[in-house]
Amino acid sequence: MILGIVVVFASFFGFFPGVLSKPFIIAILIAVPFLFFFGGLLAPLELLKSIGNIISYVRIMAIGLTSVLLAYVANQLAGEMGNVVLGVAVAALLHILNIILGVFSPTIHSLRLHYVEFFSKFVESGGKKFEPLGK
Repeated sequence: MILGIVVVFASFFGFFPGVLSKPFIIAILIAVPFLFFFGGLLAPLELLKSIGNIISYVRIMAIGLTSVLLAYVANQLAGEMGNVVLGVAVAALLHILNIILGVFSPTIHSLRLHYVEFFSKFVESGGKKFEPLGK
């Protein structure tokens, strides 16, 4: 279902030919009743939540891409300095900043993604209190 939605939007924006979107639209229209039948009334909501989770992972990918671009800018800026010592100092400072951002930012985003969005799917409240050394 998600693949069909992606192909339809991609063909709408011109990444795929428009002829390709028609079979996927028909497949989506056929799949929607099955979605309700096998997944219940909340299945479309779960589908939207899954799309939200994919977008969250795309945000983490974008953070990685910006890290690559910042490293590229640091190298280009160091090459344009004209002075080797100044160029190395500027490149070192920007690369250190990039490494610091590369360590903390994806870690914080992925931990938020795991704790906020995925723990609600797998962790059930209730049960017995965990006492490792008790009776």
